[in-house]
Amino acid sequence: MDAATIGRWVSSLGLSHEELIARGERIETPTDKIYDEFEWLTVIVEPGLMLDFWEDSLALEKVLIELMPLEQGRSFYRGELPAPFSRSMTHADIRNLLGTPLRSGERRPSADGQYTLNAWESYRLPEHLHPGARVGFVYSADLQIKVLSFDLLEPQRD
Repeated sequence: MDAATIGRWVSSLGLSHEELIARGERIETPTDKIYDEFEWLTVIVEPGLMLDFWEDSLALEKVLIELMPLEQGRSFYRGELPAPFSRSMTHADIRNLLGTPLRSGERRPSADGQYTLNAWESYRLPEHLHPGARVGFVYSADLQIKVLSFDLLEPQRD
């Protein structure tokens, strides 16, 4: 996938699948949930690149990009990222670019002690990329970007 397409999807967060198709996007109709307990239908565009649509309205609410395998042997996204992001960025680079996060969590053991939860942060997305969205990062142990996500700050749900 190319960076320009992902950038268009990010700027189109909040639009319905029908509106995206009318704008010329080629996105299959969302029909499947990855997790039954969530209310999003997910389109897997390619390994590690997913679009989440709200089940009732089919509004695009999330663009999720896995830049490293989340578990052993799992595929991840190897394509381009929209500016100003790059896969070589670190935690420090993100802070220099975006400032203070809206929310963050440190690397810590899970409640049951079985595994370690990665550090994460979310920031308001720069206005020119989307006026009502945020960008989130999940970091690896060495503070490289493991997951990059874009979602709406306040989804419109009827």
